[in-house]
Amino acid sequence: MKWILIFLLSFEVMAQAQKGPHDPYHFKGQKRSLIRWNEVDEKLWLDYETWKTEALAQAKSTEWFLEKRELNLTEVMGKVISCVGVCRIYRGKAYINASYRSKILEGDDVLTDNDSYAWVYMMDGTLVRISAKSSISFKEINIGESEVFYHMRINEGYFSWHSRLPFKLKSSNLEETDPLFLPLAMKEANSVYYQHLERQNQSETKLLETVTAEKKNNISQYEKLNQMIDDNNKKMSINKVSKLFLVMPNGTISGQNLQLELYYRLGKKAYIKLKDPTEIYDIDPAKDEVKQLAYFYYRGYNNTETKDISVGHWYEVDERGKTIVDYEDGDKTFHLSELLVKRVPSIMVAREFWIEKYSLPILQDKLDKSELGAKMGYRLWGKTKDDKMEIDERVSYLKEYTRRVETTHLTSVEKLNEKLETENKIISKSEEILDPIYYGKAYGAYVYRLSNLYEAKTDEALELNRLGYHYWLMLNAKGNH
Repeated sequence: MKWILIFLLSFEVMAQAQKGPHDPYHFKGQKRSLIRWNEVDEKLWLDYETWKTEALAQAKSTEWFLEKRELNLTEVMGKVISCVGVCRIYRGKAYINASYRSKILEGDDVLTDNDSYAWVYMMDGTLVRISAKSSISFKEINIGESEVFYHMRINEGYFSWHSRLPFKLKSSNLEETDPLFLPLAMKEANSVYYQHLERQNQSETKLLETVTAEKKNNISQYEKLNQMIDDNNKKMSINKVSKLFLVMPNGTISGQNLQLELYYRLGKKAYIKLKDPTEIYDIDPAKDEVKQLAYFYYRGYNNTETKDISVGHWYEVDERGKTIVDYEDGDKTFHLSELLVKRVPSIMVAREFWIEKYSLPILQDKLDKSELGAKMGYRLWGKTKDDKMEIDERVSYLKEYTRRVETTHLTSVEKLNEKLETENKIISKSEEILDPIYYGKAYGAYVYRLSNLYEAKTDEALELNRLGYHYWLMLNAKGNH
């Protein structure tokens, strides 16, 4: 009887498939089959009433297959530029160790161990730095005609978010402030690469003059970076707005084109700063507009108020997400962690290479929905039937949903902290607001780099030919193994 039922169901499904809409469209990377075979429940699969209900629902929509594909779609949010130490990407119950070019998908959680750090490239060119002992959830990415929207959650740790701005960088001869990641696996991104090229092209007389002269970083790296920024800007038909909806247990930051520093420890206060982009970008206030806007959403079941976040100073958010006030000692407390992201031209050059390689198709204004899905694997967010922007509707929903859910979570965290204190199991007993564990190793690498400018290991690369340099890079690059 069981096999007869299976045969009849199969026959009926085939008949419906012939009558139903043709499915020529699917997202890149998706299988043609709409069935999630690893999630099939045998009893429901063979239940006639369940099948009949689904068949009737499908008959009411001519694009039910497309709706199901969109529900099954998991989009790429970013790629790992480099990881130093142990960075785990959790995907469901399993995890992988992040390395150079590891993909980060919607729903992934990235965790860094003690003395471990990561730089992540987001698909619109935004750069994310995850400090040691941090946990970040990558929730979703939504591509629109004029914007790219990200939904993220910081579970704990120190988090830097740098939206790509269409301006050139101010050149500098000073050392990079995050040398822990150098050299990068991408050879053209490293400052030593440009120093190496210049050394190879110099005459013997000029070479001797260079050796005896005061050592400086090669400014040609900034020239290359600014050239690439200009070239990529010309290839984009629009400067898309980068929007972020960043959730933390005791509050939410929402805004666009953010240059953001955020620090949160589980059950403790949070600290936020919007950085002034004019510090590193060559911006003319008379003609250039950054449009960096940010808002803070409080916690509480009935608290729907928001607060505008100003640029250039730190804010302190209390443990319950009820208040946010200016934190006058912020520049002093977080000086060392801010310093680490002050000059990172190698990371930015890598970003511009990957924009050209991976992101230009999604950074255009006139996007074809079918082409974007088939070639890039993304759903295009447009307008609803009520002529409202789908991304705006999504943000409205997230505001209400996250406020209620996170308010409930805060109560659970308080109970957990009370239990940990009773059992004397607090992970960190540091009385400092910013525990040195979040920046210690990276800052140590910067100080070491400054104290060994004339004996730096990278000097050995300058004497090599191009093949030798490539081999040296394979042995020394960070985050590619």
